[in-house]
Amino acid sequence: MRPTNNVKTITCPVIPIWVRATGTRVTRIKKARTYLRKHARIPTMPGGRQNALLVISCNLRLYHQLPVDLALVMIKEHFNPRINGAEGAILQYTDDEIMNQYRKAGFPEMYPTLGANDPKAKKKVVALALEKEVKTFLRKHTAPGGSCTPRTLLDAFVAFRCGVPINPIVFGRAIGKATGISRSTPFGVPTLNGFHLKRPSSKAKIAA
Repeated sequence: MRPTNNVKTITCPVIPIWVRATGTRVTRIKKARTYLRKHARIPTMPGGRQNALLVISCNLRLYHQLPVDLALVMIKEHFNPRINGAEGAILQYTDDEIMNQYRKAGFPEMYPTLGANDPKAKKKVVALALEKEVKTFLRKHTAPGGSCTPRTLLDAFVAFRCGVPINPIVFGRAIGKATGISRSTPFGVPTLNGFHLKRPSSKAKIAA
């Protein structure tokens, strides 16, 4: 809770969009092994041990999708030796520590850092942003009833986003997802039935 102008408001943390690693179980185990051997952050201070282990646990559980028994073995085999060779003489992780942090990694607010940085996650972010933009466009510039052509709708959307182009196929899919309406071809003309573009207001015409 954060006080703002003497009024207490509840703010929710923003959870990054993330995806799971793809591939067979063997492939995901190989990725996890490489992560533990080369990329997982080694804690440099005793106070950071549990936080570092929680990050590793989130990645192994949520991104690599490994069961706890396998993750425990892999952390002890592939990560603990790296701690041994690091400066600062940080203690290696015990079974109880690993089990405890792996349990915490399953909490709803947790997410894998690797999953948030995955290229597929970044594409997902772009797709969700477009979905939101399309819904805003439809709410402001269309009305129920009638019909319009995909081309006319596309041109209006590009104008709505100040001339930024968009792939017609990607736009068509976004419209279909937002409206549940598929285009038909009466008389050979592609048409979207069920809604129409609003006419520009007189003020908009004058401004133009």
